[in-house]
Amino acid sequence: MDTAIVGAGVGGLYTAWRLLGCGQSPGGMAVFEASARVGGRLLSVTMPGTTGIAAEFGGMRFLSSHALITSLATKFCLGIREFTTGNSESIFYSRGKQWRAGDIAKKQPLPYGLRPDELYLDPFELIVKAVRRVMPSMKHLSPDEWAKMKESLTLDGFPLIDWGFSNLLGRFLSDEALQFIEMGIGYSAVVSNWNAADALSLVIEYTGSPTEKTLVDGMQALPNALAAAVMREGSTIHHQHRLVSLRAPAQTGDGLHELVFTTPDGPRVVRARRVVLAVPRRAIEIIDDCAVLKELPIAALLATVTPRPLGKVFLAHEQPWWRSLGLTSGRATTDLPIRQIYYFGTEPDRPAGATGHLTMGYFDRPQLDYWAGLRRLEQPGASGFTMLDPDGPVATEVRRQIGVVHGLDQPIAAPLSVGFMNWEEDPYGGAWHTWNQGVKSWEIMKKIASPVPGTALHIVSEAWSTKQGWVEGALETAEAVVGTITRIPAN
Repeated sequence: MDTAIVGAGVGGLYTAWRLLGCGQSPGGMAVFEASARVGGRLLSVTMPGTTGIAAEFGGMRFLSSHALITSLATKFCLGIREFTTGNSESIFYSRGKQWRAGDIAKKQPLPYGLRPDELYLDPFELIVKAVRRVMPSMKHLSPDEWAKMKESLTLDGFPLIDWGFSNLLGRFLSDEALQFIEMGIGYSAVVSNWNAADALSLVIEYTGSPTEKTLVDGMQALPNALAAAVMREGSTIHHQHRLVSLRAPAQTGDGLHELVFTTPDGPRVVRARRVVLAVPRRAIEIIDDCAVLKELPIAALLATVTPRPLGKVFLAHEQPWWRSLGLTSGRATTDLPIRQIYYFGTEPDRPAGATGHLTMGYFDRPQLDYWAGLRRLEQPGASGFTMLDPDGPVATEVRRQIGVVHGLDQPIAAPLSVGFMNWEEDPYGGAWHTWNQGVKSWEIMKKIASPVPGTALHIVSEAWSTKQGWVEGALETAEAVVGTITRIPAN
């Protein structure tokens, strides 16, 4: 065939759809997916006991400034609604104390020994305080202006890209502030020691586009719509095809790539003039036979990013236990292993006819190890997405920690159903990626679209983008690859 696309996540499907729109012959292109579904790291599940409400075990939101996903949702008539992360009534629970987000502005005491200049700032405001020491003009910068500035910006005589983000924050904030930030942001990885210049890009993006959105029917509705469009055009999506060997034209000697897949019916060999790997870093690394991508220069290119593990647990309920606490949506954050607790089903713009309610626990490393260990008690050897016993060890501990965080006299009632997902496990390696210290991301992104010079081999992934962790990042890299293949400018 002409083009073989490996991976039916949103990046791979978008690449296929765009190539078809640019004149690619439908019969000369196919998408190959290792699993039995489409969507990759977008996984929307209807939990038993609920209807019309999606449990987002994968990506669950996007920013209002993300133009590609917004235009795609409009193109496919996918409803968009606000995604609420909280308000002044949102709960914090840390160091054995509970308080509300609004208490910070009210100058109520917190269980952290902050410096006088750090008092009465929330975790994100503390990050912005540190960033302004590096870039006083950050409020007036557009993303494009910042993308250029970060190439030459320095701190204490060192290029900003050589700084780790945690080191940068520690340069201007107290140790207590750093601990408050990690607890309040809810993610350990966000404030870890990844490339400070690219971390600042995330801060600037949030500062300029504070509104978060989601899809009414769940984020997986987007790859589902793309898959349907690709198949309507006459191309094929082959499920349960796991790539185990990729030999480049330099090895085959006939100008074609040779791909070998394992399938339920045995090995399948495909020969293609062009290959698009629309998968994360770990999925590339575990291709058993792929000499061209294991050569040192290419392997070093792929290793410029680090996968970041994330896990989620969802509990389904008939009634919203949180309503009596004055909560309608958003989240609580804590230093307990559950880290973030979200409430779904009582938000103001809930779709009509939906029944049931959801609580989500959301955590990364090291807390992910805590929950993965509890799942192993119940399901030894389990991986990926699984449903759990509502009375099992994971559900019991989630209920206990919810009670502690929210000051309940007793644990919430046993849920109707429980689901668990660990994105660290193969083939994903993590839920999102961060650029490593010292990496010139703007140079790597130019190379990753065609990492092997002179070879029609391309990579699409949020991992090597300006918007890591977002659907928009995968779509941006897909646009770069489509432009490389067709020489047609991006939309």
